[in-house]
Amino acid sequence: MFESEHDLYENDNETNEEYQPILLCKLVEISILNNNLIPLLLTKDQTAKIIISSSGLLFTVMGGNKSIQAQSFIDSSLFQAFTFKPILNNKQKLKENENESENGNGNLNQNLEKEKVYEMENNNTKNTKHILGNLKNNSNNHEENADLIILRVNLSVFLECLNVFETKKGAFVSQISTVVQLVFPSPNGSLEIDLENSGLVASSEINVLACDFQGSMFDLGEELYFDSSTVKNTLVMDSLGLRLLLSELDWDSEKIIIAFVKQPSMLVFQTFSPIGKFQLECPTSSEAVNSFLSHITQKFDYLSRSLSYVAKSLQYSTKVSLRMNELGTLSLQLMIENSTINYSFIEFLILPVTEEEFEENFEIEED
Repeated sequence: MFESEHDLYENDNETNEEYQPILLCKLVEISILNNNLIPLLLTKDQTAKIIISSSGLLFTVMGGNKSIQAQSFIDSSLFQAFTFKPILNNKQKLKENENESENGNGNLNQNLEKEKVYEMENNNTKNTKHILGNLKNNSNNHEENADLIILRVNLSVFLECLNVFETKKGAFVSQISTVVQLVFPSPNGSLEIDLENSGLVASSEINVLACDFQGSMFDLGEELYFDSSTVKNTLVMDSLGLRLLLSELDWDSEKIIIAFVKQPSMLVFQTFSPIGKFQLECPTSSEAVNSFLSHITQKFDYLSRSLSYVAKSLQYSTKVSLRMNELGTLSLQLMIENSTINYSFIEFLILPVTEEEFEENFEIEED
């Protein structure tokens, strides 16, 4: 099945002229998708926006409390084969999802940010890499937008289909030897997931909740934006170091205060419980810290459950970058080392909460 790779673009017969997939990509290590997408499960029945372009796949999800957003960009260079042809044959029709209303409204409108561009700059102090990631604003030029395809899918279902060779919870069968192929649209208008592992073949199709072939009018309604031009504090450290720090926090506390202190330079976490306040300090002289740049001292409150998603995701990464802008929006970028020569990245954006927002959030949760 995978040897032919749905070789539709090279075949000129009439049948294949009627069906030409827009996206056809092949990955020999399914763990790359798992490591980049499992951290994006912020809700039980998580939906995701996928921006497909020639540069790769950008997944965006929102948390249920609207205070957290996560994105993962999987570069096309990570795939062994990646073909993107954003022009549909006139005879091709997409199957509409009749159950769309059960999963949310698919009529979503707005100009989008096109792709995530990550720059790596050398840190001369410790000979490490500094992770900087910014969303590149999508141009209003229609010709540029025409090179995008934007889908909305159920990410939870996508990951279930991706791991059909799972033997028990948390243990996958020879993930490195599992080959995955993604095709969109399938002849039925769905997103097709083909797997092959040790001679076993599985094929699944999942419904697309919404689709935009123009790449210009698509909006989740509450996407967060991080203004990197107003960043006041930046810290890059080993993921293991941050994992150890966060493991010491009292996660029963409903909110966590994060502070960047300019002098003496340090990162500070504070939690509160009925028995008192707990403070954890990470001086920038720590071996786990790769670089620290501070313009002013800042302190903001965040929901503990939003930060807990980041804490769980650190196990997939080797480096993490923490940035805080003047509004208190927190950007945490995780660098994922794949077994190939490339890296991939996950970014969490977390909004600070006021006392009023904090109380309202927990009143809603109790209902």
